[in-house]
Amino acid sequence: MLPAEISDEFMALMAMYWTFLSLHWPIRDPGKYHRSAIKPVNYIGEVKSFVLDRLGYIPVFFFLVVVFGCGDYPGPYRHVDKGLLILYHLLSGCSIAEMGRFIPRSSFYALYWAFYLKNSGILGSKLDDCLLNMFSSTKARVLCAMVNNPERFKHVTMFIDGHDTRASYLNAKDHGMFYSYKLKKSGFRTQVCIDINGMVLFLSRSAPCRDNNDGTMLSQMDLRNRVSPTDCVGLDGGYTLFITSILAGNEHLAKHNFVHPIRRTRNGDLSSDELKYNEVFGSFRSKIEAVFGELGHLCNRFDGKSVIKVGDMDGFELQLKLACLLLNMKRFVSLGQVSPQPHHTSWVQQDFDFPGTAPISSFVDDTVGISIAAKNHDREIIEELQRSLLSLSMDDDTNVLKVDQPDEYEVESIIAHRGPKRRREYLVKWVGYDSEHNQWCTKDKFCGTAMIDEYERSIGV
Repeated sequence: MLPAEISDEFMALMAMYWTFLSLHWPIRDPGKYHRSAIKPVNYIGEVKSFVLDRLGYIPVFFFLVVVFGCGDYPGPYRHVDKGLLILYHLLSGCSIAEMGRFIPRSSFYALYWAFYLKNSGILGSKLDDCLLNMFSSTKARVLCAMVNNPERFKHVTMFIDGHDTRASYLNAKDHGMFYSYKLKKSGFRTQVCIDINGMVLFLSRSAPCRDNNDGTMLSQMDLRNRVSPTDCVGLDGGYTLFITSILAGNEHLAKHNFVHPIRRTRNGDLSSDELKYNEVFGSFRSKIEAVFGELGHLCNRFDGKSVIKVGDMDGFELQLKLACLLLNMKRFVSLGQVSPQPHHTSWVQQDFDFPGTAPISSFVDDTVGISIAAKNHDREIIEELQRSLLSLSMDDDTNVLKVDQPDEYEVESIIAHRGPKRRREYLVKWVGYDSEHNQWCTKDKFCGTAMIDEYERSIGV
């Protein structure tokens, strides 16, 4: 019964967020960067072979059509080739100077700036939304945990840990603040959350390693709309002393939403049962380290060996999010045995490019118990919440925490949309709020349809 429920849940995810599979290549307006003479990219065959080997057809198609999209990017090169160069730079770990073997380094930097930095807020919101929604839901996590987790940890649905990336920040006033005791080199630390199936769900802002430990960084994060009251997060021992401060900033959660190793009390020893608990949990929690290893294997830039020279933090954070999204996409396609259709492979063809003349929008544009008894009590609480969740219908499930809010907000603009017309959602920016508070809303949440009508006319849908 449970496997069928799991299958149904993932099919619902794909029906909502994987509509890009049925999209064909968008018709593109060449725009202000159009040149009558297209220049070839040197060694573009090498670029395509490398990207295909690392990702496969569907993740590359997703990136080109959904993430890279039909925006205006500088350079007299085919639009598809520009997107492939962005991917190659991310996956290979090449510096901007090293990308000069394909196109002039100044041209590649202009492309890099236009993609990552020109509209960094919009790109960041897209990547955040894709990570959180495309590969996981609360109900799917609970069901998979019940089937696959070790006996004492059937309630654990997520893991959070710090990921250290070797990097040198060119604009740092004090390079010593970036020293990582884990890497024995300078670097950035980022809190990464994965679900029980190894899918990356969200990341924190990146920060210098020396002065930012895992517990402090997590206690500064807003987990609303990311961790639901029916989720349970597995943490390592480094977070134990920070649970109180984590809960203080996230009032929708309680101590039963977190599980971690049992700490030895002063002048006391752990019992054999407690030692066994820690051993099993440590082995179980190592799943997140395996995901970090996969990330490094996919993207040389994040393998812990390459030293990234970082001139802007926004660009670094967006690259890490994009790498995690591509890893999720590759794993989901493999686990779900999603077969590529002919149009998903077109980008491999020689001289292939987006057809021209008019733009089209994609769906995206569009204080803690330390005993076994306390652990068992917390587990019983979260399992009861999870049983209540599983008794809900599909329409009742949501990753978004509903909190008391004013009756109305004023919409400043519609940024993007997703889903088929009868279930379409719109990404709105609220007046007086920055892009971090952008939210997906259905048509019935609007006071009228004038803004929706104007938005749909502007994008031709």
